[in-house]
Amino acid sequence: LVVWDTPNSNFIKKLIKFKLEQLCEYFGVKPGMVYYLGKYIQPNNEKLILQDLNSKAFDRGSFVKYCKNLQKD
Repeated sequence: LVVWDTPNSNFIKKLIKFKLEQLCEYFGVKPGMVYYLGKYIQPNNEKLILQDLNSKAFDRGSFVKYCKNLQKD
């Protein structure tokens, strides 16, 4: 359960980074990917990213494609 209007604006971004770290570790992707993707996590797309990370069934290839698409948006 996430409160979207929390005064701690970095909470959602930290939650997304934590989930990305877990997926990178699981798929054997270099952890630097999380740091690099951090600049693409903006307040206007946080909710969508978090929903995608929790709802999609990723394999390694689809996770890498998702990360590349995140960089394009």
